[in-house]
Amino acid sequence: NWKGSVIRFASMVLGIAFLILMYPEIMQQPVLYVFLILIFGMSAELHAESKKINKRIDALHRLLNDDV
Repeated sequence: NWKGSVIRFASMVLGIAFLILMYPEIMQQPVLYVFLILIFGMSAELHAESKKINKRIDALHRLLNDDV
Protein backbone atom coordinates (compact mmCIF):
# COMPACT_ATOMS: atom_id res chain seq x y z
CA ASN A 1 0.00 0.00 0.00
CA TRP A 2 1.55 3.30 -1.06
CA LYS A 3 -0.20 5.24 1.71
CA GLY A 4 1.46 3.12 4.37
CA SER A 5 4.85 3.61 2.75
CA VAL A 6 4.39 7.37 2.65
CA ILE A 7 3.26 7.47 6.26
CA ARG A 8 6.24 5.36 7.39
CA PHE A 9 8.67 7.53 5.45
CA ALA A 10 7.13 10.74 6.84
CA SER A 11 7.28 9.42 10.38
CA MET A 12 10.95 8.52 9.95
CA VAL A 13 11.74 11.98 8.62
CA LEU A 14 9.83 13.59 11.49
CA GLY A 15 11.75 11.40 13.94
CA ILE A 16 15.05 12.55 12.50
CA ALA A 17 13.88 16.18 12.55
CA PHE A 18 12.91 15.75 16.21
CA LEU A 19 16.34 14.34 17.03
CA ILE A 20 18.05 17.24 15.26
CA LEU A 21 15.81 19.75 17.03
CA MET A 22 16.42 18.24 20.47
CA TYR A 23 20.13 17.52 19.95
CA PRO A 24 21.62 19.91 17.37
CA GLU A 25 25.12 18.57 18.08
CA ILE A 26 24.14 15.37 16.23
CA MET A 27 24.72 17.19 12.94
CA GLN A 28 28.46 17.45 13.66
CA GLN A 29 28.78 13.74 14.37
CA PRO A 30 28.43 10.74 12.04
CA VAL A 31 25.75 9.30 14.35
CA LEU A 32 23.00 10.85 12.22
CA TYR A 33 24.23 9.03 9.14
CA VAL A 34 24.23 5.75 11.03
CA PHE A 35 20.64 6.46 12.12
CA LEU A 36 19.64 7.19 8.52
CA ILE A 37 21.21 3.98 7.25
CA LEU A 38 19.52 1.94 9.97
CA ILE A 39 16.14 3.56 9.40
CA PHE A 40 16.19 3.04 5.65
CA GLY A 41 17.42 -0.53 6.10
CA MET A 42 14.61 -1.31 8.52
CA SER A 43 12.09 0.33 6.20
CA ALA A 44 13.22 -1.79 3.27
CA GLU A 45 13.11 -4.95 5.38
CA LEU A 46 9.62 -4.09 6.65
CA HIS A 47 8.42 -3.47 3.11
CA ALA A 48 9.78 -6.82 1.91
CA GLU A 49 8.16 -8.67 4.82
CA SER A 50 4.80 -7.01 4.25
CA LYS A 51 4.93 -8.01 0.57
CA LYS A 52 5.58 -11.64 1.57
CA ILE A 53 2.70 -11.58 4.04
CA ASN A 54 0.36 -10.02 1.48
CA LYS A 55 1.25 -12.71 -1.07
CA ARG A 56 0.45 -15.42 1.48
CA ILE A 57 -2.86 -13.79 2.36
CA ASP A 58 -3.76 -13.51 -1.33
CA ALA A 59 -2.91 -17.19 -1.88
CA LEU A 60 -5.01 -18.20 1.12
CA HIS A 61 -7.90 -16.06 -0.13
CA ARG A 62 -7.73 -17.71 -3.56
CA LEU A 63 -7.70 -21.17 -1.97
CA LEU A 64 -10.71 -20.36 0.19
CA ASN A 65 -12.66 -18.94 -2.75
CA ASP A 66 -11.95 -22.01 -4.87
CA ASP A 67 -13.33 -24.33 -2.16
CA VAL A 68 -16.64 -22.50 -1.90
